[in-house]
Formats: sequence, C-alpha cells, structure tokens
Amino acid sequence: MLDPIDIITRTQRTRFDKGLFLSNRLFKANNWLNSNEFSASVADGDSIPSGYDELPPLPATQNPELPPIGDLNTEISKFALSQFIIPEWKGESLLSKEAVKVKRLLEKLFDDALSQIEDFNNKNNSIKKSVYSEFLSYAHERDINDLHIDTFTDFWLEYNNDHSADARHIANFKKILAFRAITVYLFKIRFFVVLGTDISMAFSENDFLTPDYCLRKIFKKGSSTEIESDALQQNQYSWYRPSGSLKELIYKTVSDINGLSLAEILKLCRPHTFNIEHIAEKESYSHSLSTRTFGLFLNQLMVEFPAWLEMRKVSTSINGKGPKAINTFYSGQYLQSLSSAHWLAQEFNSNIKWSEILCPDFMGENFADGHYLKICHELHFLSFLVHLAKKQNYEAVQLICSVFKQKQRKGQEATTLFSYADSSHISYDRALLNLVTLPKKNPHHYLINKINQTANKLAQNGYIYVFTNQKLFVPSQSDRVEQFLKDFKVEASFNFEDLKGRGEIANFLYIITKRNVNQGRALRAPNALKAQKESLLSFNLTGQLSQFGKFNKFVAELFSFFKTKTPHATPIFQTETEDGLGLEFHQDAILEGKLLSATTNSNAQFTHPNYFKNLMKSCVPLDQFFIIENLHGETTSVKSVTSELLGITFKQEERFPILLIVDYTNEAAIKIELTSSELYKAKLEQNGQAYFQYFGLIPKINDININLFRDFFNTPVGNQVVQICLNGGATKVKSKLRSLLIPKFFGQNEYIPKHIEPAVRFLYTQKEELLAQHPNHIGANFNDVTKVLAHLGKNYPWHTLSLLSNFKYNLEECLSEFKHTDVNFMNPLVKEPLCKLETYPVYPNNRDIYLSIETTDLADIHAPLGEMVSKYDENGHFIELYSAAGACIVKIHAEAAMINFIKFVLTNATGMKISNIIQALKVPKTDELKLVLENYKMLSESISKLHGETLKHIVALLGQQISAN
Repeated sequence: MLDPIDIITRTQRTRFDKGLFLSNRLFKANNWLNSNEFSASVADGDSIPSGYDELPPLPATQNPELPPIGDLNTEISKFALSQFIIPEWKGESLLSKEAVKVKRLLEKLFDDALSQIEDFNNKNNSIKKSVYSEFLSYAHERDINDLHIDTFTDFWLEYNNDHSADARHIANFKKILAFRAITVYLFKIRFFVVLGTDISMAFSENDFLTPDYCLRKIFKKGSSTEIESDALQQNQYSWYRPSGSLKELIYKTVSDINGLSLAEILKLCRPHTFNIEHIAEKESYSHSLSTRTFGLFLNQLMVEFPAWLEMRKVSTSINGKGPKAINTFYSGQYLQSLSSAHWLAQEFNSNIKWSEILCPDFMGENFADGHYLKICHELHFLSFLVHLAKKQNYEAVQLICSVFKQKQRKGQEATTLFSYADSSHISYDRALLNLVTLPKKNPHHYLINKINQTANKLAQNGYIYVFTNQKLFVPSQSDRVEQFLKDFKVEASFNFEDLKGRGEIANFLYIITKRNVNQGRALRAPNALKAQKESLLSFNLTGQLSQFGKFNKFVAELFSFFKTKTPHATPIFQTETEDGLGLEFHQDAILEGKLLSATTNSNAQFTHPNYFKNLMKSCVPLDQFFIIENLHGETTSVKSVTSELLGITFKQEERFPILLIVDYTNEAAIKIELTSSELYKAKLEQNGQAYFQYFGLIPKINDININLFRDFFNTPVGNQVVQICLNGGATKVKSKLRSLLIPKFFGQNEYIPKHIEPAVRFLYTQKEELLAQHPNHIGANFNDVTKVLAHLGKNYPWHTLSLLSNFKYNLEECLSEFKHTDVNFMNPLVKEPLCKLETYPVYPNNRDIYLSIETTDLADIHAPLGEMVSKYDENGHFIELYSAAGACIVKIHAEAAMINFIKFVLTNATGMKISNIIQALKVPKTDELKLVLENYKMLSESISKLHGETLKHIVALLGQQISAN
C-alpha cells in the first residue's frame, strides 16, 4: 500500500484534465481529510463545469499534518471517488497514446505549413486575395485599430517585412493560417481514411499527400457520385499539401488518426498548442451547451417537434436510399460548444434507424467561428455518414451522395423560387440562432433583426429555433412584434428562467416559422381584422440542476409528452421528476403582439410556477364530472337518438339535463355558459352556430351543484383556465373541454355537521326575506358568518362554497328585483318612517292626486273592485280601477312613486266597493313619500356591496383549496 504522504505528493505534481472536477477546486488525494469542507462547497449549488483547457499551477509540496491513525482510517472510510468525478465521464478528455502520436504529427505539419506560408508572395493571385480577405477578418475580430495596411498591395509589401509596424500582427496571423490549414487537412485525412477503409481502398504513402485528388476519384465530377461540398472543393485552406519528407510519418500515423474521436481532435487542435495568441473571442466556451444531454435536447427538438406540431409520425426509414436530409444552420454565440453537443448526441443515437438526418452547417459571423468552422464540421459530417452507413446497413458512398444531393436540391429550389443572392444556394429546413449576449442598447430591435436575417436562409416550411435572454413579447414593443408576426408565426416558447444551475443556456427559446405568401397578404390586407388571436405552445422548465447531467430527465419527459399528447387537444399539462425538476405546458395566446396569459410573478397569476403546480394537483379534467357530447344544429344531418329498448325517438338535447355553450365571439375572452338543455332551441336560434358551440352534459356524480361550475368559470383563475384550455380556435373543442381543469373538491359532497350549521344559517336566507330586512341587520348577520367561513371552507369546501354560491344567486335576484319591480313597502327602511307621515284623503281635494270617473253610469261607482292596472302614457302615470264586470270605473293620476304606493295599499282591497275605497283612501304628500323612498336605495347599495363581498369569499375559498396543495 502506498504511503498517504507519497500519494499526496504525487497528486500535487499531477495536473488533471477536465472530467476530474466537480467544482472549481482541484481534486487531491488528501481531500478525504477535509470532506466536511468539501461537502459544504458542493452544497452551495454552484453550476458544475465539465472541464478546463489548462489548470493553474499547483502550490508547492508541503507535508500535511496527518491525524492519528484511528482518525485517518475513519476519514478514509468516508472518502468516495464519485464525489470528485462527473457522472458518465469515462476519461475521454485525457489524451490517449494514439492522440499523443497525432499531436507529434501535427507539430511537424504546423512547422511545414508555416514554412510554406512564408513563400505565399509567389502564389497565384486567387490565393493571395483569399489570404488577404482572411487577414482583414482576423484584424476585425481582434479589433486592431493601429494597422498601417490599407490595401491589398500594402499587405503583400509588408507580408515578409520583419521591420514592418504590423509585423507582430502578420506573424500571429501566419500561425493562425497554418494552424487552420493543418486542422482542415487532419479532418480531411480522417474522412479519407474512414471512407477508404469502408470501401476497401488500397492506400499508398503518396495518397495522403494529395487526399483531395483521391477523394475526387471517388466523387467524380459529372458522375452519379458527384457531390457539392465546400470542404472538398478549393477554399482558403485547401492550398496546403504536406512536404514529401513527411509522407512516411503521416502513413505510420494514419491508423491513429482513424481511431480519434471528435473530442480528441478538437483537444489537439487548440491555438495554444502551437503557441498562437488566443483570438479575442466575445464568448468563452460553454460547458453546459457542449454536453451530450443538451445535444439530445436540441436534435430531438429539431426532428420531433415539427412532426408533433404537424401531427405526423417520425417513422424509421424503410427504403434503401437512406434518410431524408434536413438542412440545418447554426449561428450565433458558443457555436463550438453547440457543435460538440450536436455530434455527441448524433453518435449516441446512431444505432437507431433514422428516417430523417440533420445536415448541420455551423457558421458564425466572425473570424473565430466563420467559414473555417463550417469546413471542419462538414468534413466531420462526411466521416460521420460513413460510420452511420456501417451501423444502419447502407453503402457509405451511396448514403453520402443521397444526403448531399438532397441538400443541394433544396438549395436549387430555393434559388429558383426566391432568387437568393447567397453563392452557397443552401435553403435550410432548420435554423438555430443562439443569442445569449445582446447589446445593452435596444436589444429587442437587435433580436428581431437577427431573426429576419436568419429567415432569409430558411425554406418556406422551415423552423427557426432562437435562444435568447431577451423576451420577445414585451408590452412596450407590442407594435413591433405585431408587425413581425405578419411574416412569422411563433409556434412555441420554452422558459428556462426558473431552471437553476443551467449554465449558459439562455432564458428563452422561441420556435418560429415563416408564414406562407397568402397568410402574409391576408394579415396585411386593409380590411383584415386588427385583433387576430393565435395560439402559442408554452413550456416551462423549473427546478434545481445539482448536476447538469440531470437535464436528460427533462429530455425524457419532454419527448414522452410528444409521444402521448397532441399539440392542439392538450390545453395544460404538468409533471415532476423525483429530483423536483418540473415540466409545465399550457396553451397560450398572442393578440396584438402581446401574450394574453399573465406575465408577472404574482402569486395569484396562473403562470406563476407554484400556482401552476398547485392548480394541477388540486384540479381534475371536466370529463371526470360529466359525460360530454356535441349537440348539432338542426341544419346538420345528425339523426335523433332512438331508445333500443322501447323504440322511442328522443331529440338529442332531451338526453342531457345540462347545456354547455362555448362562446367564441371574442377569442380574447372566451366564455362558457351553463344552462338547462330545455333552452337549447332558443339559444341556438338566438346565437347561431358561427361563433357558438353547444354540448350536452350528463353528470357522473350524484348531487352535483352546477352553480359551483358557473361561479368557478366567472372567477379570475377560472377565466384564465378557460382562456388557456380553449385557446387555439374553435376546433377540437370537445377534446379541450374534456381536459378543462376543475377543482376536484366539486365532486366531494361532504356536508357541514348539524351542530355547526346554525353558524351559517343566514346563507339560507331567500330573496323575499332579504328584501324585508334592514341593511344593518343584513350586514351584521353576514359578518357573523364570515368569522367561521375560513375554517369551514378549509374542512368542508364543497358545502361551504355551495352555500355561498346559493346566497350569491339570491343576492342577484334581489338586485334584479330593484331594477325591474316596484318598491317593497314592507321593508323596515320604508315601513317605519312611512307610518310616521301625516296622511290626506285622495278625494275630494288632493293637490298631488287627480281622479277621473270613466263610467257613464254613476251607479257603477258602488261596484266591487275587480282588479287594478297601473299604466303610463304621454300624460304621465296613472292607475285604473276595474269593476268585477271588467269595466274601468276610475282613473287615479299621480307621480310614479305615489302610484306605486296606492297600488301597494289596495293590494288586498279586491271585492270592496270602489266608492268606499275612494272615500277611505288616505296617502302622504308626494314630496314626503319620495323622501322616504330615497332611503330604500340604501338597501340596494347594501345588497350590492354584500354581493361583492360574497364574490371575494368565493374566490378566496377557491384559492385556499388550490394553494393548500
């Protein structure tokens, strides 16, 4: 056994490469002596990098103070190597012996390329122009402002001038040019070896000096195997051919090159390996974006999301021609990281039979990740196709030709239809734009412009995937977004804001498509409706990633969702992994450049993560309460339903006790109405079927209270649920209704105990009793009830909400009574002060009242009263007194308030002689009566206020039940 001090000393002498780091701290063999300290650092929840290019120097070796042997054994027993190694890491980042041999070859090739570059003054003009163009890109990337070179001629005059003011810049540029040339050569040799081995090609030492010539013999120009590839054609890096003195070394290293993975090649081909000054990159390498897990997320999203949205299956390829090519363009920031993630994911999935294959082009706008990056990864793609062909039983050359011809064919179609000026003539089916860092000045305008620029490369039915830290839907930018949406449609959005530990993944991902020509014209037409609502599929990822590898659980959940759910018939969905990572989905809507769902983080908003989670736990679909069936209008061909047992024919609405109506008149505010099915014909005639859909409901639960559902739909949260679940147009409404979220306690009929029920007895008060009570008495009784509402609502939510709902409807009946009926003179507010007023006979002389005898036979005045009818004409209000025989005997003219009072007084006078009524009837003065009736408004205001408070309690009870979960 090794001595612990010896282990520590050796460990301190060693520099470990990426993979041996769980945080920014270096792993040492004596870490188990400080396990508590390390555990504390891990618990901080910092994001975990996957590797480093170079480690800092280690401190000088010191003899640590070791604990006693007993303590040491205890500490050693606590040590676990897994605490210091990233999960799934297999040591790929450590250089293998094959990689060391290739590194030695690259050093020789670099010196050889550098010597050839020194002689570039003697090259032809096309090469010199290409080199000069590269130098200008290099200078712009490095932000070199003190150049003395202004023209092409100046550059070549100063090219080999050691005393030039720009000699240092030119010398470093030569190293970069040599470095890039040998890197491209290495990728090309690798492809040549991989392909040659697959087709059993015999190699000679000279073949590796001219791989372009050998590859041109395989992909002959003008033959069926010709392909259009920038990497295999003449470009700014194809000038390099190794010197003959190196052919033997290259030949011996070929087998080592063939065994290298992309990760090893990228590790070998780093600028500092060849003592080159680092290019001033705006963004550093991202450890989270370069993982296989993130690559699987991107690749599957590019392949499976469009298929899911278009309601088609991604089936395995069944023909021998190979998979369908999907041209894919990557641009923006962290391109090298994204490329690593892409290839790790592709290699991981290469054993699966593919029907579609992503053909990636990684090409940024700057010198660091421009055309050079595209060429390198195109060569790797060619090598990957050879490996894929072997795994999926294709002929390698045939598969390569099939994929590249599909790629070029799409480019030619795009050129014909849209006349692209781009010389590459590539039309992309997918485009990924990664915009993590945006300018501080007007970032939204920058985002829109970048999307527009990328869209120029996109096929008409293509998809743009935009990662950005800038929200697209900003209320202050709604006009710009509305204009943008005339050409584009935002299909989906992913929100990563609440996903902690995600590294450099942007806050938002927007998936965007281009509108076809007719859609664009329709939106721009002068008579087009301004408010056109569109659906948006919204995904939220929440939780804490203690290790980035756990992101694969999101990937699994997401694509399981794609397989089991449909995009337009799934209004809302939520799932949570065992580690507390959540995936939330809901249907959102866009109207006038704004999102209709709540965008704030208020705890009462539907989109708040905690509220969303609680809502999903506390609610169940509507179809758990009702059987739901479409009701068709009489104009349809749907037949009446016939009872199989009795042979009796029923109309379809007679089968359902409840009628549900979905109102799409205003798509920004969809409404649901619940009523009796007996009103179906009347509602159908009143509303029509253009914007209304009708459904019959049969309850599945006994004692179901339909008023609870009505109240829920009218609350803020219920309204949000309706807008989210029924969004996306008036299609598949039945499926959406079945998934409509309803609080589950609506089906739990648990009653308040009898001994507690008197505390809420006031909620049973009917309309007539309420109208007869004094406002102060009503308010006091309701205040007593509110003292126990919170407790009862928590323990008996169904019964408590039912009582509140019934009480609310009684209050609404009272309010309706105030609007459409006369004053209730028995109410204490009217009766008590009215009894105190002095009264005056209506006959013979009353200034406020005028009587007219309508009969010609004066004997009729003594006839018994049959009925009274109050009327109004151009002369004012009056009441007619009819005899039992039906003849109008007397008309009493007065103001409306007095007419109502007289009618109330004579309510029980039927059968009395009309003459006696006229002589005995006494009334107060009209002004005094009207003053008393003014107090009656207090009751109306009191009941209206009580109605508002009842609504608040209903909303609070619903919120309490949702938040309790």
